[in-house]
Amino acid sequence: MSKPGIGKLVLEFLADESLPVAALIGAIVTSGYGASAWKLNKRRREIEAAWRGEKTEQGITQQRFYSLLSRLKKEGLIDSKEKRWFITKNGRAKLDRLKSAPLPERQYRKEIESSVKIIIFDIPEKERKKRNWLREKLITIDFRMLQKSVWWGKTKIPEDFLEDLKFLGLLLCVDIFSIAKSGSLRKFE
Repeated sequence: MSKPGIGKLVLEFLADESLPVAALIGAIVTSGYGASAWKLNKRRREIEAAWRGEKTEQGITQQRFYSLLSRLKKEGLIDSKEKRWFITKNGRAKLDRLKSAPLPERQYRKEIESSVKIIIFDIPEKERKKRNWLREKLITIDFRMLQKSVWWGKTKIPEDFLEDLKFLGLLLCVDIFSIAKSGSLRKFE
């Protein structure tokens, strides 16, 4: 060994720490063929944490999932029988109501302002109808597309538009910025 410090560290690790070696082997076996070193190391840490009884990111996600199932069961929307989950009659009715909820169709008042507004949104694919509704409404209040999910305009954002975003559950998916001084957007004026 040309570097006794590193060699000593490796030998101590292998001599005293059977848990990390077993975790590394477990990570290699469970991470799949061609896994990156980063993925292997992450999986090793998860295995070690599970053996120590600590909560991992995966464990927290599982806990949230089972909490959701429990809440839906308490609300009478789902049930289980012989370790199989199914939707109840009440759950089917609620799903149908949620799917058929109409999108707001009001017209918004347009007020021109001097400052440029940038609207950026990231709406999941499963909410495609809401995303298309948002694009349509942005056009009606004179916003222009820079990219599919980045729009700009000089119209004041109507209060009822914000209320509709809240009603549709899109407030966390949409960011609105006001730009007082122009920069690269000067060409759009």
